[in-house]
Amino acid sequence: MSTPTLTREQQQRLKHALLGDEKLGVTELRMINMDAYKERLGSEWFKYKGIIGAYATQAIQANVGPDDIFVPTKNGFAVFFFDASEEKTAAASKLMAEEIERLLAREKVLQQPPISCSPRPMSRSELIDEMDLDLGLGSSRSAPRPAAEPTTIEADARPASKQVSGYRPFWHAKAQRVVGCLSEPESNPSFVSEQKYYDTAIQHVRYDLDTFNAVLRDVYKLYKSGETAAIVFSINFRCFCAPEFNKEYLLALRQTPANLLPYLVPRLVRIPPGAPNTLIATKAQVVSSIFKKLVLQTPLEGNLRRFEFTACTILATSVKEALRVARLPTVDQQTIVPLLSSFVQMAKSMRYNALITGVDSPEAFDAAMQAKADFISGEMVGPLARVPGSQFPLTADEIRSTPMHSDAMLATAEAPAPEIVSI
Repeated sequence: MSTPTLTREQQQRLKHALLGDEKLGVTELRMINMDAYKERLGSEWFKYKGIIGAYATQAIQANVGPDDIFVPTKNGFAVFFFDASEEKTAAASKLMAEEIERLLAREKVLQQPPISCSPRPMSRSELIDEMDLDLGLGSSRSAPRPAAEPTTIEADARPASKQVSGYRPFWHAKAQRVVGCLSEPESNPSFVSEQKYYDTAIQHVRYDLDTFNAVLRDVYKLYKSGETAAIVFSINFRCFCAPEFNKEYLLALRQTPANLLPYLVPRLVRIPPGAPNTLIATKAQVVSSIFKKLVLQTPLEGNLRRFEFTACTILATSVKEALRVARLPTVDQQTIVPLLSSFVQMAKSMRYNALITGVDSPEAFDAAMQAKADFISGEMVGPLARVPGSQFPLTADEIRSTPMHSDAMLATAEAPAPEIVSI
């Protein structure tokens, strides 16, 4: 189970609290009867684990202060109350446990036996052993390292599951409307050196699957609230093609609940310029057999005709890719517009829609508009939000004239939209 990812500042504060000697107000919310459902549900456990995590996060967030922190443990969640008295900590912990039980009782599958939540205080040594979070504190007990796990990672190259992700608005140019979001990291994920291929690939796979789990939880909330949006998530093409990782990807993707499939749009990224058409077509067909739509993030180098007759609906490229091919540090209209226009025309000649990502400046937005892209995403359209929102109208003039702030974007994204546009 997971929670909203901690910022670097929160991680440092938590680390200092665990290493210090001052009184630490902390409660573990232990989930009881989880093991029974893991055995009973088998492959179906994957989706209900995400639902349990979403409900627990909702209950905890409603009862903690702005400076409090909660993190996953092996059996539930640890909640750190930095400024509360023992009485307030106990009372808040009880409220959280009761609310978690109340929310989980809504799910018929989880009623026999009911999953209960039991709050209990924890010591520092227990926390370090039980926390499902790497703060570099070590553990009071040693455990063997799995053979496939990297043995050395630089200090800043944390496991991919700790990377912070958000949702970037996904804009339909013709409809003048945000129709969904692209899941992307707030900063470029740091992985081990490309020379250590296997270690690096493991980090990419973990990042993809952990992000997909988080997306599933967020999409489930959209579904429960009756909102409609397209949520685009990424799959590393190179890792997806690797025999040692392909099965793990497919197991996760095929367990997606049927009622969430209409929301989800996979995007195959990092497709090498020299990847053969047969390989691309085969992997695209596998993914599109699960999801209704598919995005291919393509390099601009090489013959784009190799993407013809693949089972995708959208071809995507980025402004950054155009700058790389043109060998330019910033957007130059005379050079970038022809590159992007050629890409859009080629996509449409193959009967695909064209998406341009990384549109982070007025010049880039004008270039994407002149190229007549069907979809545009980037900072110009809107900032990263922590949760995805439903559709809402947004004109090109509004994008150009009023850069939206993060709080405004979140408020707009949550507003109901009477008109629904399909991608």
